[in-house]
Amino acid sequence: MANRTALFSRHQSGGMYTISDIERHPANIWFVDSVTGTNSLGHGQNPDAPLATIAYAFSSDLVTEGDVVYALPTHRETIAGAGTITADIAGVRVIGLGWGQSRPLLTWSATDSSILITAASVEFRNLRTKVSIDEVVSMIATSAACTVLDRVDFEDTASAQAIQFLLTTNAADYLTVSNCYHEQILAAPTGVSKWIQLVAARPRSRRSCWWTALRARTRGITGWPVRRPPSPPLST
Repeated sequence: MANRTALFSRHQSGGMYTISDIERHPANIWFVDSVTGTNSLGHGQNPDAPLATIAYAFSSDLVTEGDVVYALPTHRETIAGAGTITADIAGVRVIGLGWGQSRPLLTWSATDSSILITAASVEFRNLRTKVSIDEVVSMIATSAACTVLDRVDFEDTASAQAIQFLLTTNAADYLTVSNCYHEQILAAPTGVSKWIQLVAARPRSRRSCWWTALRARTRGITGWPVRRPPSPPLST
């Protein structure tokens, strides 16, 4: 009897034959690159013929639950308005390829520009972010459960800063933020900058993150419960 593995062969429509791990890729695989991509049917399932934007992958309803969207290292995407990327399809993972500065870069270009996460179990991973205009109000807003932000780094720009990186609603339970590095010198915001603000949500975990801002009016995280270690037993 042949040995069984989690690997399997697949031929995607419009794509190519691949050997995939079913645990990592339970559904379709998509590719995005602003340099060589085109936002139209027939593109996206081959790295040599990718889509041009993450926004189109969601808005076109090409992706479905369980799909993985890979952004190639050369990908650059501008978040130009509120909900430019609206992640409204549950169970989709957006993963940037590459490492260090050779990773996809998302740039917020208006004070009200944002990524909206409205469907459950959406993950963004291994991406760089920055702003090109001062006082971006809130870069990412999630109103869905089980959102994951992993290695979504924020890069400082001397003349333009964000007021807030992440805002939740009370529906954004089981949020995970991990392995993120954020650093900026804040401009003078109207009020106290709340970099990550949880509004009555029940988060899952926050680990291996680094936030630093050279301004006293900054609160890194608000609304995240502090878990204290249990008290030692009283000696008898």
